[in-house]
Amino acid sequence: MAPWFISLILLLTAVHHGYGRVLKPPGIPMVDIESDYVHHALKARALPPYNTTYYFDQLIDHNDPSKGTFQQRYWHTAEHYQEGGPIIFMNAGEVNAAPYYGYVTNSTINGVIAQKYGGAAIVLEHRFFGESNPYPNL
Repeated sequence: MAPWFISLILLLTAVHHGYGRVLKPPGIPMVDIESDYVHHALKARALPPYNTTYYFDQLIDHNDPSKGTFQQRYWHTAEHYQEGGPIIFMNAGEVNAAPYYGYVTNSTINGVIAQKYGGAAIVLEHRFFGESNPYPNL
């Protein structure tokens, strides 16, 4: 058998076996929590469920406000917030952020930091992903 053929087979085998491991981007693990779980703030007042979705008006173009706004989606909790506490912010990346609202709870490092230091936790959806899209048809 020709040496070039053996080299080609070895190369293709190496590429095939390494392909799946090399090209996968790292991901953020999703956090499963009970969506209707009722939690209470430090002063014992009931707070909305963790999966309550919020929206705010975000500028489409920060350099040209005349282009208008769109609804940007986020989740948050002030369960452990104390005046002057930090805001722990998380962006799930270029994905639909709905499966990541659990990052506002203390089952993740974000929530643990918020709990320890009297902070609030926020998960913001990246524009152009999920429901945070300035243009309905891309």
